[in-house]
Amino acid sequence: MGISSYKQGATIKAHFHIEKEVMINEKHVMRFYFSQELKYYLENAGFEVLKICPFLDLNGRVDEHVWNIAVIARAVSGEV
Repeated sequence: MGISSYKQGATIKAHFHIEKEVMINEKHVMRFYFSQELKYYLENAGFEVLKICPFLDLNGRVDEHVWNIAVIARAVSGEV
């Protein structure tokens, strides 16, 4: 049994008008991952997850209000 890769995504559209003649339009399709998903995928790929924390805050705690996270993991000997 595995975790479903259910589509948790967002489309970000940005329009920039710089001076009179430069116009930039961007579209970014992004995928949101839950920390549990990242841990699952890393462990199945042969990594040990050492820490999941808010980005640039090694002592912080991840909760439903944290969008930017960092994952620290290391390869398990002989697995990768």
